[in-house]
Order: sequence, then structure tokens, then C-alpha cells
Amino acid sequence: IPFYSREINPAVGYLRRSVLWPLGISERKGDASYFQILPVYWHAEDPLRRYTVFLPAYFDYAAEDRRYTYVIPLYGHHQRGDHYHRYYVLGPVAIATYDTQIDLREWDILFPLFHYGSDQNGHEARFLPLYFSGKNHKEGTSYLYVLPPYGESVTPETHLRYLFPLYGSVTDASRQ
Repeated sequence: IPFYSREINPAVGYLRRSVLWPLGISERKGDASYFQILPVYWHAEDPLRRYTVFLPAYFDYAAEDRRYTYVIPLYGHHQRGDHYHRYYVLGPVAIATYDTQIDLREWDILFPLFHYGSDQNGHEARFLPLYFSGKNHKEGTSYLYVLPPYGESVTPETHLRYLFPLYGSVTDASRQ
């Protein structure tokens, strides 16, 4: 195992250095580069993408308009363009999602137990297994369930409401 080696080809802009090959490698060819320290660190980039991995806890990847960054298990961030962001704190303990194109805002705590989300069309909320509610302005629908005794569901055609076991009603607009 050579302690140090160097390869160079100026005609194509190539340079490679190795220290204790294959443990430490640095390589550059034109606009692309690669670096590694095995078995814990890798980094590569070219005009289309870039990634960095530092085991066991760090990962960062970017390509075109997407980016993923994670510090496992503490933090995570997923991005698409300038409009979409999803943040993770302690894995599924807290998740927040924002999308400015559709005015989306979502919050999850102890996913999937607690959730709230809203966008241009409406909103939804849940507290498993007891509470579910939501409204969709575009479709004209809504629902509310407080389990087990109460439920209500509204669509343009029907309206369902119950208070179990005392009361229940269904109205169907297509039958009137």
C-alpha cells in the first residue's frame, strides 16, 4: 500500500492524490471533484450535483432544485426550489412542512398521532384516535369526528350527523 501517490494529466485537467490508498483519495477532473476518507467521509461535486456523507450522522445531497440535509437523528431538512421546505426534529417527534406555491402549512407531532395542515383548498386536523376534522373549500366537503360518540360529514350531495347511540340523520340532496 503506497503511503502517497499522485496522478496528473494537465491535458484533461485531471489530478488524483491518494494517501494510504484506498483510505484517502482526492480527485479532480474539470468541474468535478471527489474526496474520501474511508470508512467515514465522502464528498463529491460536479455542476449538476453535490453530496457529503460523514458517517454515522451527517448526510447532505443537492441536485438541480432539490436538497436533502440530515443530522441523524436530531435534524433533517428537505427542500425543493425556494418554495417547499420540510423540517424534521428528532425523527418523527416534530415535522413541519411549508410550500409557498400552494400556501401549504403542515405540522406533525409524534407522527402520525397529531397533525394539522392547511392550504389554499382547506384544512385538516387529527388527534389519533379521538379527533378528526377537515374542510375542502374546492369540493365543498367537511367532516368532524370525535370518536366514538359524535360524527358529521358534509358533501354537496349529503349531510350525515350522529350522536351515538342517541341520534343519527342523513340528508341526501339527490333524493329530494
